[in-house]
Amino acid sequence: MANEEHLAKLREGVEVWNLWRKENPDIEPDLSEANLVGANLEAANLWNTKISGANLSSANLYSTNLYSANLVRANLVRANLVRAKLVNTNLVRANLYSANLESAYLYSANLYSANLENANLYSANLYSANLYSANLESAYLYSAYLVLAKLADAHLVRTNLVRAYLVRANLICAKLEGANLESANLICAKLESANLVRANLVDANLESANLYSANLESANLVDAKLESANLESANLESANLVRAKLKSANLVRANLENAKLVDANLESANLYSANLYSANLVDANLVRAKLESANLENANLYSANLESANLKSVNLERIQTLATNFEGTNLTGACIEDWNINSQTSLQNVQCDYIYLKVENYSEEEKKWIFADRVPQDPDKIFAPREFTKLFQKVLETVDLIFYEGIEWAAFLESFQQLQAEIKNKELSIKAIEKKSGSAFVVSIEVPGSANKAEIKKYLEREYEAKLEVIEAKYQKQLQAKEEIIQVKNEELIQAYREKGTDLLEMAIIMSNLQKNIYISNNPNMSTGDTYNQNGKIGIGHNEGNIYDDSEVAEISNEAAQQDSTQNTVNIKQ
Repeated sequence: MANEEHLAKLREGVEVWNLWRKENPDIEPDLSEANLVGANLEAANLWNTKISGANLSSANLYSTNLYSANLVRANLVRANLVRAKLVNTNLVRANLYSANLESAYLYSANLYSANLENANLYSANLYSANLYSANLESAYLYSAYLVLAKLADAHLVRTNLVRAYLVRANLICAKLEGANLESANLICAKLESANLVRANLVDANLESANLYSANLESANLVDAKLESANLESANLESANLVRAKLKSANLVRANLENAKLVDANLESANLYSANLYSANLVDANLVRAKLESANLENANLYSANLESANLKSVNLERIQTLATNFEGTNLTGACIEDWNINSQTSLQNVQCDYIYLKVENYSEEEKKWIFADRVPQDPDKIFAPREFTKLFQKVLETVDLIFYEGIEWAAFLESFQQLQAEIKNKELSIKAIEKKSGSAFVVSIEVPGSANKAEIKKYLEREYEAKLEVIEAKYQKQLQAKEEIIQVKNEELIQAYREKGTDLLEMAIIMSNLQKNIYISNNPNMSTGDTYNQNGKIGIGHNEGNIYDDSEVAEISNEAAQQDSTQNTVNIKQ
């Protein structure tokens, strides 16, 4: 119970109280269990005062000196403690619900099991404060100074810790679900087994922090700094780690299923036995990363850099590795069932003794993946140096051109030859010509993997249309000269010429004659310079002039032209 004399002195006013304390420095005031609801104690000197169990709800304690005061179980609900001095103050189990502690000084204060729910601790100094098991749910700790603070097992659900200083803070088993820790400083913080589900850690600094077995499911870690952090056995399922800095981080047995690691830096990170199922690692840096026995099934590693990484015994089933850099990577014992690579995927200098092509199952007993279909099949044999690269490196890709109304071969060939000459690349070749329904054709052109396929396609389509207009204009000129022989409309005959290109049998004859370099004098669609070699490459023959110059037209005899025109007329009528 409170000392009535002391309580009476306090009720005389703060000035009287402070003077009395100054004149009686040896007295230790006792205000225990006093009813001080709504009391105005601004700037009062309550140093070393016993106030345990007192009711100070809604009291004004602005700038009050509570240094070493005993406030155990005190009721401070909605109390004003702005700029209050609470150094070494004992607030064990105190109720500070919705209290205002803005810029309060709580150095080494003991807040064990205190209730700080909805409290305002903006810019408060809680250096080395004891907040073990404290309830800080939805508290406002923006820019709070919590260096070396003891927050083990603390309740920080939905707490605002934006820009808070938590260097070396003890947050073991703390409940931080949905907490906002954006740009918070957590260097060397202890977060073992902490619950950070859906926490906001954007741009947070967690360098060398200990997050062993922490639950970070669906947490937002965009741009977070996690260099050398310990995330062993941590749960990062569906976490957003875009551009996160994880250099040399320990992710052994971490769960990164469906995690977003786009453009993340995982250089030299240890991902031994980590689960990266369906993880997005587009443009990620995994140089020298250790991924032995990890599960990368269905992961997206588009344009990721895995140079010199260790992927021994890794599950790469259905992995997306378009444009991925595996240079110098160790793939011995990995499984590449249905992996997706392209010509931009670099397998140069890959270290690989053997590979598997099928996943059997995961052995819970052995804690590893069981693979089948070993290559080389003989268990006593291994790949020769660079043999794996030769077997699996894709070199070329294709550009598909679709012609819906037949092909004017002269226009196409001239466009193709012009492209070959312009880019000076001999790897351009026709891979396949496929007849579709009606008059449609698909021409597949093989191009180097490094080529810009979209630009090649655009170039060929543009040049083909331009040359088609020139050729059709020449058709019109020729038809006008032969008007008396051919009694059909100009448009129908032009269409007939073009539709001849849809006849696969005629194409076969044309291509056969081209191989022999025979001049086709009765077909105005072909030039003397066109050749088709055994490799399927269209090249330029001995005549590199204009496909339809006047000298070539003059060589066609009147008799041959008349026979050809007459036959065309018959075909059109049929």
